[in-house]
Amino acid sequence: MTFYDMTWLERLLFLKRIKGGSGHEETTTSNTFVTDMVAPLRKLLLSFAPKQSGSGDPSPDNIRPISGWDGVSVVRSGVNLFDGEWESGSINSSGQPAGGGSNIRPKHKIFVLPSKTYAISHSSGSRNIYWYTYKADGSFSRYIGLKNTSSSTLATNADEYYLWCYQYNNTSAPTDMQVEISPKTDYEPYAGQAYSVSFPALGKNLLNPNDPDWGNYTIGPNGEEVTSSADRITSGFIPCNAGDSFVVNTRNTNGNYKWAFVGFAFYNESKEFISRAYVNSTTQTFSAQVPSGAVYMRMFEQIKNVTVTSPSVFATYEQQLELGSTATAYEPYKSVYGGTLDMVSGVLTVTHRLKTPNGVGTYNNGESVRKSGVAGTNSYYFAPDYTVKDVGEDVMKCNAFKYVPTVDVASSTPNTAFYATHQLRFSLPTDSELNTVEKVNTWMNTLYVNGTPLQFAEILVTPQTYQLTPQQINTLIGTNVITTDANVEEIIYLKKAE
Repeated sequence: MTFYDMTWLERLLFLKRIKGGSGHEETTTSNTFVTDMVAPLRKLLLSFAPKQSGSGDPSPDNIRPISGWDGVSVVRSGVNLFDGEWESGSINSSGQPAGGGSNIRPKHKIFVLPSKTYAISHSSGSRNIYWYTYKADGSFSRYIGLKNTSSSTLATNADEYYLWCYQYNNTSAPTDMQVEISPKTDYEPYAGQAYSVSFPALGKNLLNPNDPDWGNYTIGPNGEEVTSSADRITSGFIPCNAGDSFVVNTRNTNGNYKWAFVGFAFYNESKEFISRAYVNSTTQTFSAQVPSGAVYMRMFEQIKNVTVTSPSVFATYEQQLELGSTATAYEPYKSVYGGTLDMVSGVLTVTHRLKTPNGVGTYNNGESVRKSGVAGTNSYYFAPDYTVKDVGEDVMKCNAFKYVPTVDVASSTPNTAFYATHQLRFSLPTDSELNTVEKVNTWMNTLYVNGTPLQFAEILVTPQTYQLTPQQINTLIGTNVITTDANVEEIIYLKKAE
């Protein structure tokens, strides 16, 4: 068979083999490596743990919410992390884009790593450039200050993943600007490429109580955002297929919760509005079919007597959006709270799941607590869904306790009835007002009803695997920098055979 006899796919695979050439594999756990070949990565293993907002030790007086991962972003570049693109504009004191005037700023935030020192350089002499940092979700972190020399450094904090800046009173872009992991090296043009993998909802419930793309509005008949009252909410974009039916329901666990109306808005692949379906009703369920051309949907609703401040209302009122036309029993949204992802193979391994007890359900189902009986302590048992034997301290995250200290094991053999063999014990100060089972459960229920439930990031006995979309990530000849909002655990790449 000649090259011209091959299908386009066979040709592509043939060219990849030529491009990769022959060589031997090298393995690293660093995000920076050097190769003498242009070839696809053999492996890029990323790991991620449950995210926790705030600072300081979590406690009943310092609740630090836990959130999961909706996806992972990766940028492969050379030494220089700045893409060289500028636009008119400045940045205000809140870290938000502001008007242009005689100022310019990078068109895109610069993706960096936390807890690193970066060298910033250019060959244009003194320039008044003001720098800012941002967190993984793009939210503003802090103002760093003025860097007005041609070579300087700055350090990122443990939760900072982006840099941004603006040049004051000068619209001429600095020549050969370079942002790199310190120390400074000679200038190299930007050679970056971005990759991303989105995580699916791991259960039937598609309403994410930590949805980053939620809106405090509903969707009008032409796709417009309607913001006339604070009791409105719209979910982020949820993948769907034309012809499928979806149903949303609530268990009405709170007496003041009633829909004024609820509906679905549908969008094409470019997220352009197609149509909507809705009902003015206080009914408990609503179902509609996805129209032709739609690949995304958003659920929107107006909730009587409820001021919406976050998408946590989806969990507070036990709402469930699921595939099908008949509502089924409620289950919480299951996100990815910890695990690993090989970007190259697309294999996602999930190691954590979130538990949110409500204080009124049964202890056996992990919804409430019971007194531990440990003498001299104000401690309580909580029955997890999933855990590992002898977790020890500071492994499982909780939003209200520094430690989920121990797993008391009555049997060395785990089974599905974890309350019989495994139970988490957490302790409160002996002088705490929360000193009885009734008080602790009432406190847990108050948190749950307020949309800020007690959270435990449980560790699965058996990790669960999912096949996601593989990514072909090509290396450069020379220095390669892998920048990601997760942790680089292992990279396998090719080097020429010696």
